[in-house]
Amino acid sequence: KINNETLFELAQYIFDKSVDAAVQKINEIYAKGNEPLQIIENLIQYFRNLSVVKTCKDEKTVSYLTLLSKDNISSMKNQAEKISVSEISHIIDRFSYYHREIKYTNNRYLWLELCFIDLASEKSVNKKDTAASSLERQPKSPDVIKPVEQPKKPEKNEIIKNVETSVNTIKPQPKEILENDSGKKSSGATDDWKKILNLIESPPSRSFFTTFAKPEELSPDGICIIFKDETFANRAKEPQKADALKKACIQFYNVPSIELKIKTGNISEAKISSSTNQALNKSLPENSSASELKT
Repeated sequence: KINNETLFELAQYIFDKSVDAAVQKINEIYAKGNEPLQIIENLIQYFRNLSVVKTCKDEKTVSYLTLLSKDNISSMKNQAEKISVSEISHIIDRFSYYHREIKYTNNRYLWLELCFIDLASEKSVNKKDTAASSLERQPKSPDVIKPVEQPKKPEKNEIIKNVETSVNTIKPQPKEILENDSGKKSSGATDDWKKILNLIESPPSRSFFTTFAKPEELSPDGICIIFKDETFANRAKEPQKADALKKACIQFYNVPSIELKIKTGNISEAKISSSTNQALNKSLPENSSASELKT
């Protein structure tokens, strides 16, 4: 069983929307021999206890229902003050969903990562959202049918005036400002990266690269992506993730093989360079030697 202090820390990362810290923490927990299903089950129990701590006023009852120490209950009370009961219920519901997905998949750790990326990225559930959802569940009152009024036919003079007004108000549209070459390349490369991500078949791998990676170079000969943290760069080099991305790139560029480079650096300062020419790639003969492109 995972200790309450570690679960408290994980819950705080979710509340603070700290995706990087949350994924790093579950990587540490997993490395200690805790299975993904076990981690999710412990977290469901923790948020259930958090709901009890928030809603129950009697300390003896809280202690009886949660089996936690006074120190743990005290720290959880402070944590629960910053969130609503609806948020806790929503998080439990999401953990239950991922528990079902993880139970019947071969890539359990990938789905565990996706779970925390999802929870630590989404917006908080607020009272307005809860109220709106409750209103949607209420039966709607029948609409009152009102008689339709027939529109009046315009006089001839009015028609002439309207035509003159519409002619006078028509103004020549300004010519579209053309982007410079660098702007086109940057925009095109960004669009290419989005299309490549959409081609990744595995949802956990797609979510991982979308959240943590930024492309530095995109071309049919090879791609280079940057991570700001070495932990995530090493995770990206794992066969399941790397092969999923390479397969998507090969499909996008229509090439037999492609080189994938992964490195760490400053993501905010990274600029995408692209030499994409899909039309040329698709016109390559089918018997092109795979040795001409790096793997």
